[in-house]
Amino acid sequence: MASTSGEGDVQGHNLVVKTGRNPSEWKKNIAKRKRNSGEEYESSVTRKVVKKNEIGAPCRDGCFEKMGMNNIKAIHESFWGLGDFNLQNAFIQKFCVKGVVKRRRVRVRGDAPPRRSCTRSYSFLCGDNVIPVCATAFRSVLSISTKRLHTAVESVTPTGTPRVDRRGKHVPKHAMPASRKNLVEQHVKSFPTVSSHYTRAKSPLMRYLDTDMTLKKMFFLYKEWLFDTNEEEEPVKFSYYKKVVRRYRLGFKPPNTDTCSKCDRYEVSKKDASTEEEAVRIQADWDDHLRFAKEGMKAMKKLQEDDDPNTRYHVIALKNTDFLDVEVLQQEFTHRKPKPPYSFQEARSFELRTTFSDGYFICMDYTGEALGSVRLMKGQARLSRHLFDLSQTQLPQKYPQKRRLQSGKVEHLQQLMRYIPEANQQYLQYIIRKQQELDDEDSSEDEDDDVLQYDSEDETCVDDPQPRQE
Repeated sequence: MASTSGEGDVQGHNLVVKTGRNPSEWKKNIAKRKRNSGEEYESSVTRKVVKKNEIGAPCRDGCFEKMGMNNIKAIHESFWGLGDFNLQNAFIQKFCVKGVVKRRRVRVRGDAPPRRSCTRSYSFLCGDNVIPVCATAFRSVLSISTKRLHTAVESVTPTGTPRVDRRGKHVPKHAMPASRKNLVEQHVKSFPTVSSHYTRAKSPLMRYLDTDMTLKKMFFLYKEWLFDTNEEEEPVKFSYYKKVVRRYRLGFKPPNTDTCSKCDRYEVSKKDASTEEEAVRIQADWDDHLRFAKEGMKAMKKLQEDDDPNTRYHVIALKNTDFLDVEVLQQEFTHRKPKPPYSFQEARSFELRTTFSDGYFICMDYTGEALGSVRLMKGQARLSRHLFDLSQTQLPQKYPQKRRLQSGKVEHLQQLMRYIPEANQQYLQYIIRKQQELDDEDSSEDEDDDVLQYDSEDETCVDDPQPRQE
């Protein structure tokens, strides 16, 4: 595959990992954040919509009247504004204090265990005052359930410090050791890779392996390498090896546009250069080639960023010998797709602007100024070679008589003949020959030295019907 100037195969130590997972945007984590903030959310398990947490009904002991609704709303909003399960548990543990049972009832069976091992007292901080409340009021203000209250109170260590939430924090039983993972990544990075030639600007971090390499071959080489270097380690499964390879920006097949055989020839010639002067010369030619390709990339970017929905642009590469060859132009165009991606090849490049109502404009550069237009067909029928085959088309004669061309145009046609193959010079030779015949006729018939006047609009040659008055 092609490589750039001064760049060869390199080891995969500079491989870039693809954009990893974003757990914060998972549905279950979004639901978790909303649940911890007291907002309305959709359960990731039951798919049911859980309403927003609101202040519950007041108790019958008058705790709400002692606190006031302003303080109750402030406590409710600050509690759910924490948005963290552990911090909310710490808040509950601070204002729910466990104590010794002060009074017990006499039981019929004296050997029966007591129903309560402790008593709980609840309170809230309203300004500088600590107001005791009942359990019902405590749960209503915070809008929590009895289970949540009991779980938070019991989530403490024997020394009284809060215990963090341990749900989902355990290590999987069949987790793979880090040493085995590192060996797999080390082997994947050991393969030589190259960058793309033409698509480097679009995907600069993408690297490509040898075209003969496959995942199966890589896994087979991994097992051999592991047996030679780390015989005591057990190889991973193919599914895990494939998963590791997919994590990196690696490609097994170069893009279709990355077919620059000229860069390959420059690279080989530079390595085989016998003298330093020859290597410098080859490097200079290589740089010119890359500069030419970079200009083509800029032109294609300009075409792709066109905002006009009524026009489409194409880049077609023609050789010097194919210049003004309509058949070659038809063949090249009909094999192009009318949609991106666009391709750029060596040799002379042309822009072909497609407008079904105006025809096709052929330009020699990227300025957008049309040198000429060719009206191929009307309507918006599908593109095909049959529709664009003009080999049998007979153009009607537009002018009833011969037309004289300006001398400058005739000189331009004669200069253009040097760049056109002899097989395609017949029409232009006919035009030049007819112009010479017109010159011969004028020199033989104009014996009275009458002045000839040229119409600047249609460029027709007319004789002055009236002699000039002295």
